[in-house]
Amino acid sequence: MQKITSTKKTPSVKINNLSVKINGKKILSSINMTWKPGKTYAIIGPNGSGKSTLAHTIAAHPDIKIDTNSTITFGNKNITKQTAQHRAKLGIFVSFQSPPPLPGVTIKQLLRLATKTTHSARELQKKIHDEAEKLNIDKNLLQRPMNVDFSGGEKKKMETLQAMVITPKILILDEIDTGVDVDALKNITKAIKRLQKENNTTVIIITHNHALLKKIIPDEVVVLKDGKIAQKGTVQILTTITQKGYAHIGQQNA
Repeated sequence: MQKITSTKKTPSVKINNLSVKINGKKILSSINMTWKPGKTYAIIGPNGSGKSTLAHTIAAHPDIKIDTNSTITFGNKNITKQTAQHRAKLGIFVSFQSPPPLPGVTIKQLLRLATKTTHSARELQKKIHDEAEKLNIDKNLLQRPMNVDFSGGEKKKMETLQAMVITPKILILDEIDTGVDVDALKNITKAIKRLQKENNTTVIIITHNHALLKKIIPDEVVVLKDGKIAQKGTVQILTTITQKGYAHIGQQNA
């Protein structure tokens, strides 16, 4: 994780004609989206539709090759070729489906590195403990190496803790409810909504669980299918998909 500066002003993110490949195989084709400040977007779709690849693309994963005709802009900045470090400094935070272990690095050390230009050591200590308490995180986890022998739920709570301390402008949550029990999910969703309200954070939710979208209601739902945008609309799309599945969804790149 890199240092991130955060202010109340949140730029729009525009994804234009995004096509990407991994190991020579095209995963996403002609994706067009605009994420407006302070709004919530849900990205759903069947397995293998490219949802997590989109998250990795925004995070500048080195294995992903972006087509030369594709652009990603953050406000007035073209960040298509920018590194993960640069994007993080702009205020883009991605909570991955399977965050990697960081042997020898505690959450406090990680967050000290990420916030040393925005928080004093004392402020950071208080912020971490306050947010950890609200998320019902065991204090012992704060002393342990990040994600080393953590359960799935513990990893997700720690990812949420990072976001609450860093206060990013863009928060991308990839399967944030995986391995999380009912009480923990309630605390996580409450924290995310508070973060959004207090900082005008744009929230992107990537999920298989439509029930999650009843807790954090999106302004727009985007359905991916076979690496393309199949449909965009309101939460009413979820009712149709629940009843009929994804098979009836056509591809209409928007």
